[in-house]
Amino acid sequence: MQSIFLSIIGGLGLFLLGISQLTTGLKQTSSSGMKAILKKLTGSPVMGTLMGVLVTAIIQSSSATTVLLVGFVNAGMMTLKQAVGVIFGANIGTTVTAQIMAFELSEWSALLITGGFLTAMFSKRETVKSVGTFVMGFGLIFFGMEVMSNGVEPLRDSPAVKDAFARLGHYPVLGVLAGMVATFMIQSSSATVGIVLTLLSTGILDIQSAIPIILGDNIGTCITAALASIGGTISARRTAAAHFGFNIIGTVIVLILLPLYIRFISLTSADPVRQAANAHTLFNIMNTIIFLPFTGLYARLIEFIIPGTVVVKEDRAIYLARNLLQSPAVALEAVNREMTRALSFCREDLDIVEEALVSDKFDRLEVMKENETITDNLQIDITSYLVELSRERLSEDQAALIPRRLHSINDIERIGDHGEALG
Repeated sequence: MQSIFLSIIGGLGLFLLGISQLTTGLKQTSSSGMKAILKKLTGSPVMGTLMGVLVTAIIQSSSATTVLLVGFVNAGMMTLKQAVGVIFGANIGTTVTAQIMAFELSEWSALLITGGFLTAMFSKRETVKSVGTFVMGFGLIFFGMEVMSNGVEPLRDSPAVKDAFARLGHYPVLGVLAGMVATFMIQSSSATVGIVLTLLSTGILDIQSAIPIILGDNIGTCITAALASIGGTISARRTAAAHFGFNIIGTVIVLILLPLYIRFISLTSADPVRQAANAHTLFNIMNTIIFLPFTGLYARLIEFIIPGTVVVKEDRAIYLARNLLQSPAVALEAVNREMTRALSFCREDLDIVEEALVSDKFDRLEVMKENETITDNLQIDITSYLVELSRERLSEDQAALIPRRLHSINDIERIGDHGEALG
């Protein structure tokens, strides 16, 4: 029994390391993807959903996408309606991992790990290093699943284990709770799905018991975003609530129709492992199809459930949400927006000076003092934020931008000082 436990724990550790390496390997790509959302996202929920699918398929973490969305909404860089559309897509995008894990690639895991490691270690180009880390992560995922599979193999003939998992099939709500708790504890929906696929491949679990666990997995992954919203604005809490509501309502619908859903999933493949992956994907696709026409109405419902007014302190930074730090490209975009705000106050000061010199209008000189205070505050906030950002994993270009931005905000603050002096 001790060897079984060690195999399961060791396999799970390798699996989680693989997920971490895979995500890390594409972190820079995810930053660019989320930055593209800021640039191109329109008021269309369909466009937001497509963006959510794309970005989450790249970074393989709906939690990471949703945490960033909380930061966007918290900073006023995105509306709740836009965020809701991206959440729909994020839930679909994260199922790509399960589809890939359903392939039998364990025999290639050693080659993937070795090739990825050597590429990450010896390549001089940052992009190639990231690809190597990504490939190594995939290899670790499949190697971890193989170790777990070998570890649980002796449990296949255990009547107690079979009975325990059979209960999840007879009582789907227990399966949902098990999936939710497991995902909350591991903090990775992909890891929970990977465990389910492993148990299916060894015959310990059947598809009837697996589907409720996968449904609970979708709810459990929302907890990360909920934790990220603590201490944030009311908009951030609404974004986290929208994520919860989407998965809870969808899960209730599927539980009501569970026998029909299981029958439908069984038609998609003869392989139980592939059936589970398909169940994960189709749940989120169908849920999105149900919600998408009512995106605006759903956003208003969330605002009704969590009432209140969004309060923004205009004399401090409004875009520098801490949630964005994990995505450096987006964080730098927020810094740029904040520096543009600081420049607008300096520009207003110079306009006031020009009025005073040319037209002898001195009635707005008090505004200059207020603007100078705001500019000083922004310098402090931006400098502190950039220092925190410098501790993150950055590309060479991003690392080079930080000292330049620090010099720029200091120069902007001096412009404000000169403007006040001229007044």
